[in-house]
Order: sequence, then structure tokens, then C-alpha cells
Amino acid sequence: MKKEYGGYFCESIESQNMVEDNENILYFDSARSGIRFLLNKRKWTKKRVLLPDYLCESMLIPFGDNNFEVHFYPIKRDFSINIDKMNELVKLVEPDLIYVISFFGFHTLVSAETCLKKYQEQNISILEDVTHSYYGNFSSFIPDYKVGSLRKWCGLEEGGFLWSASVEEGKLFYEHRVHDINRKVLNLKIKCFQAKRDFLNNISDMKD
Repeated sequence: MKKEYGGYFCESIESQNMVEDNENILYFDSARSGIRFLLNKRKWTKKRVLLPDYLCESMLIPFGDNNFEVHFYPIKRDFSINIDKMNELVKLVEPDLIYVISFFGFHTLVSAETCLKKYQEQNISILEDVTHSYYGNFSSFIPDYKVGSLRKWCGLEEGGFLWSASVEEGKLFYEHRVHDINRKVLNLKIKCFQAKRDFLNNISDMKD
């Protein structure tokens, strides 16, 4: 396994409306938790998913936890989807879910939109990770689900969301939403963020 690079912001931000707030959306501690919730609460016939082959290994965890059969489709050097290979895999694997990403804020799904809409017509659900592209100035097709990580945008201790195109399904999901928050872990994260901020500003030597 190669080393993954990532982390958390340590600067605080002013309160603002970051994402929409309606019956289609649920909030979680992370995007992975949103994915895990979706996989667990919705009924899947085959439990097979197609994922991009350019993906953080940690994003595989929710699928493994829910016993999904994982297959990978190739991403080109410009981060667009290899449509021919994707079509071959869809015929071979017959997935009931495809996970897609617009990488690094670019509209890397634009060439695949027609293809993805065709899959939706075949009752294949599309889950789009919009962590990189939520504030992009381009329009996209409407997936069945969107997921995103809020803490990748700004200095939040934790945060993620799951959006469903179906209001009815969103309401059903909301009824099953677990509201318990691990305050011990959350408070520890806040303490660590403050220590990191102090260290970067030469306030503390981090010995504590």
C-alpha cells in the first residue's frame, strides 16, 4: 500500500451556509459514514459496485463492511472515465451501484454523462462523490445520490453528508438516522486541532 496524503484543517471559520438544508440530505461525521449508511439502509439486489481505479484506499472500507463485491473501472490520465472499458465492465459485472467523482474540482464526468444516464435507465444507481466539485461552476447530470466530506473544505472538526434525489427516500433515511454523537472522540479532535494551530503559530512546543 502506498502512503496516503490528507488531513484536517486546523483554522476556524465563520458560520455560513455550506450546503443545502432540506429533506433530501442527511449529515454525518464523514463521507465514509454517509456511504456506509446508504449501503446498509437501502436494499440491493446484487451488492456489486464499480469504483474508479484512482481512489483512496480508505474509501473501500464502507463497501467491505457491507460485503459488497468491488470492481474497478479505469480512469484516464486526464481523470475522465474510460467509457469503452466502463461499458464492458457494466455488461460483465452487472452492478447495482456505480461510484463516480469529478476529480480536483474539474468537470471530469462531462464525457460520461450520457453513459451514466443510460445506466440509470437500466436501474443502476449512480453515487457521485462531490467533495472536490460541490462548488464547481459547472452543471452536471443528476445522480441518484451525492456524498461529500465537509472537513475537506474548511476547519470543521468532522462532517459529511449524503443526498438522495428522492425526497421520499430521504425521509425514509432520516427516520433511520442515528443521532448519537461520540462526544469523547469529537472533543479529542477539537483539542488536537487547537494544539496543531498553536504549534503552527509557535504558541506551543507540543510537548503536552
